[in-house]
Amino acid sequence: MRKLRRTPAVALAAATVLAACAGGGGGGKSGQTLVRETPRVAFAPGNSGHYGTAGLPAVTAGDARHMPIWRDNSRLGVGVDQGNRHLRGLPVVDRRGDTDVRHGRLNDGIGATTLRAFMRDTEAGQTPHTDPVPPVTVSWDSSASPADRQRILRAMQIVNAALPERYKMTVAASGSIPVGFLDTPEYRRQFGNDAGWGISLYAGGIVINRAYTAGGDRQAIILLAHEIMHKLEFEHPPSTYDTIIESGGTIYRTQQGQTPQPLSILYPIDREAIRSLYSGYGPWASASLHIAGHGRHTAFGVALRNGYAEPWAHGYIPATDLAHNRRLSGSATWTGALLGLTPAAAAVSGDAQVSVDLNTMRGRADFTALESWAPGAAPGAAGTGMQWLDGDLGYTIAVRGNGFRETGGDAGRLTGIFTGRNHEGAAGTLERSDLTAAFGAQRR
Repeated sequence: MRKLRRTPAVALAAATVLAACAGGGGGGKSGQTLVRETPRVAFAPGNSGHYGTAGLPAVTAGDARHMPIWRDNSRLGVGVDQGNRHLRGLPVVDRRGDTDVRHGRLNDGIGATTLRAFMRDTEAGQTPHTDPVPPVTVSWDSSASPADRQRILRAMQIVNAALPERYKMTVAASGSIPVGFLDTPEYRRQFGNDAGWGISLYAGGIVINRAYTAGGDRQAIILLAHEIMHKLEFEHPPSTYDTIIESGGTIYRTQQGQTPQPLSILYPIDREAIRSLYSGYGPWASASLHIAGHGRHTAFGVALRNGYAEPWAHGYIPATDLAHNRRLSGSATWTGALLGLTPAAAAVSGDAQVSVDLNTMRGRADFTALESWAPGAAPGAAGTGMQWLDGDLGYTIAVRGNGFRETGGDAGRLTGIFTGRNHEGAAGTLERSDLTAAFGAQRR
């Protein structure tokens, strides 16, 4: 985890080890608080375990910019886990089918004072990247096994969720961040017994001790994300912050201070620091605008703070992959709602439908009757807003395991999951330049 200044010896080791090669509805009355008696998926998913990857579909280089998919002991999720139990306290402003719609502001951000101190203490805030800089690319050498590549891609997704669109990392044959792996004796010979599991070199990339998986995939992916953050110019801060960029084993804890680690790995201060590095500070308020949906089988929403949006969705883990659900045959359809926020903080809502041909594991995700309201205003019942653009978005999708993503259609990056023991729910995130949204639906 230590970041070393380049020396001739280290530079030679980096050149040798890290030679890169190809990497591989209906609405309720607006403003009315509605109470349901049916048990629901909890808004904050972190109370039943911690980040895991067991049983998740493999990710590819083409997935690097998509939102991460993660799980804990009971829930499957996609996007940026807000870890925010206060979402339930937001007023319910509408009901769309099975979904209660919440909207409002929470004081759940880091704030300018703490963020500036963190940027100073990590030495990352000297020159925010307000001018265009080349996007970061990642590669790996022949020392990376297929499992190593999966962990690298998942770490990239986790960090990418905080990066502005034009700076999101991609995989390249010869990346600006090459990653290589050394067996323990050679690693210790090169870097010493006190070097930890990973080294981030200023000009040479990242070198990982082959034994980095000893603590399991969760710790391995945290380490990789930690080292990638070093390459984004973050040094180790004092232990007064709740962050994965600290030195030592603290970064592997499921809670630092009073902050449980989000299931999407990066702590709030990590995400805000990455974002501010590429956008400048501005006023950097601590308040966030939230729009969230709460259904029987899904919870989903978007948080907008300091000009950038974080989408999320989760539900209970299915008993099998969708393709192996013997209760379903032919095709299946899920209907529900989409909720989102524009860059100007205008709420957008509409109907969502996900359909899958169970023989081919391909289908569609369609969002219709899309409406918007004034910036900052709560969404109302269906038919009370202004049509958003032409009122609909549509995508072809492909299913892998219990996840799916877009393969064509309108502009946007769609990442979805199926939820509930028997796939009763479908949920996901949608990222566009003019809208960040999340959706949840129930099988008909």
